[in-house]
Order: sequence, then structure tokens, then C-alpha cells
Amino acid sequence: MTRPTQALARFWLVGAVALLCSFRVAAQTAATSAEIRVDGVAVDAETGQPLENVTVRISRGKYCCGPSEAGVTSDADGKFSAPLKSLGNYSIWVHHDGYVTDWSQSMTNCSPCNVTVSLHREAKVRGRVITADTHEPIGRIAVEAIQVTYPIQGVSAIPTSRAMTFNDGVFSLAQLPPGQYYFRFTPAVWPAELIVPDKEEPAARPLIAQWWPGGDTYRGATPFTVMAGTTFSMPDIAIPVAALFQVSGTVQKETCHSDESYKVSIGSLYGNSFNMFRSMVVRCGSEFAFGNLAPGRYQLSLPGGIGTEVLITDSSVRKDLQLQ
Repeated sequence: MTRPTQALARFWLVGAVALLCSFRVAAQTAATSAEIRVDGVAVDAETGQPLENVTVRISRGKYCCGPSEAGVTSDADGKFSAPLKSLGNYSIWVHHDGYVTDWSQSMTNCSPCNVTVSLHREAKVRGRVITADTHEPIGRIAVEAIQVTYPIQGVSAIPTSRAMTFNDGVFSLAQLPPGQYYFRFTPAVWPAELIVPDKEEPAARPLIAQWWPGGDTYRGATPFTVMAGTTFSMPDIAIPVAALFQVSGTVQKETCHSDESYKVSIGSLYGNSFNMFRSMVVRCGSEFAFGNLAPGRYQLSLPGGIGTEVLITDSSVRKDLQLQ
């Protein structure tokens, strides 16, 4: 065989080997890609029975909620399978009506990934809020269910569920997983601006700032146990009425103009910020009064940033204000 012929033969041999290798790599890559998937089963956490039509979403990233890469639903046996594009960090999120839905799990470089999704049947809590003395229903009370996760260290700052009472005092909380809960009741605070020329502001019925059944903090409160798939009816929650204290005074005549009116506000200081609770407009030299106040430290304020601190520990405190 001549040298050119030998060289040509070597060229074709190397080319054939390279082409064969490329076919093998492609086949291996295709096989590997087919194995990158998530296989799982969705079951009822209490009964262990499979759940059909559970929505499953796979997202890129170690934690929820990155871009969605795959979405499937479970079959009659609760099984599902979702292909993935490549290895990496993924998170899985599921949803099913009538069940606590925010279930998620992180997965990293598994091929295939195998998961068992256990969903709890949704629990609900209903009840009514009333005043402790007259037993009248109270509207616009924020009701929060806070799950007991670490009883020794405290409770979570983030409520599991939240609702407001209607005018008849009734509330309903949903989407609760089973467990022990504290319930926090917080009356709404709405600053009111009143036009009062010469008389005290109308009396209101003040409630304590916050109430946990059994105490004014969770440490003295009574936890409630909520079972999966049940509707728990709480006994009437009676919120105590706050003590009726008052601060009054005048905008002194020698510092103001007799034909003018002035806005007087009461609130509290948070650093350099003034958080106003209520206000009224009074004429120069006229009496102002803020009643129905719980004991504590308050700030009286006039226009122009002129403020006077007031410490209420008795039933009545008088503070006359001056303009500069």
C-alpha cells in the first residue's frame, strides 16, 4: 500500500472512531436526561391513603419560589412523575383543595428524586368575641392563630391564620394544620378627629390593647388543640375593658389668639416619631379632654411640634398647654 493510501485509511479510521464515540456520548446523555426527574406519591397524613389530583409544581432553586420548571398532578394512586432539564437545586410545592396546601421540600442533585408528600386535612376554628362586662359582640377585632412550635422558647411571630370579627363578633379561621395554638385578639385602633369647641370628647368604650384567652400575654394564655379535618368551635371570648383614665387641660389664653382654634393631639413617641391616637380642635382658652385611656406614658401635641409628656397613673391628670 502506498503512503497516500495508508494516510487516507488512517484518516477514515480516526473519523469512524470519533463518530462512534459521539454516538455513544449522545446516547449516554439522552439516557441520563431521561433519569433526571422527580417521582413521588401524595398521601393523606392522617390515614396514609393516596390523594388524587394533587397539583405538584417543581421550581428551580433551593427554596420556594423560583421559576416553575415542571407541573403535574397525581393520579388515582397518588403517584406523580415530573421530568427535569438538568441536575441542580429544586424545590417542590403542592396544593390540594381541603388540605393544608403550603407543603414544600428542597431537592439537590438527585436522579431520580423520590418524595412522599403528606398533606394534612384542613382544620377550621370559629368563635365569637364579646365584651367581658356587658357581653355585647365586638366587631373589627383582629384574630390570629399562632401555632405552638417551641413551647419552651416561645411562639412564632408569624400567625398561621388571621381574620377579623364581623359586627356580630363572629370570626372564622381556616387553612390550619393540626396542632396546638394560641389565639391573639387585638382590637382595631382608629384615630378619630373630632371638632370640639367647648366640650369634652364623647365617651367611648375602650378595650385592652391585646388579649390572649387566659391572660394578656401568651405566657399566661391557654393553648387549644386543633384536630385535622375538624371545625373547632371556641367558647365566647370575653375581652376585658380597659380602665377609664383621663387627661385634660386648656390651651392657655395668654399664649394664643382668642379668635383662633388649635388642634390638640394625644399619642405616643417612638424615637423621634409621634404616633397619634386621637385629636380634637379647641378654641383658644377652651378645655380639652381625652378620656378612656389606659395607664401609661403619653404625649400631648400642638401644631408646630410642641409636645408635653404625660404619665397617667391615676384616674385624672391635668396638663395645660402653651403656644410658643
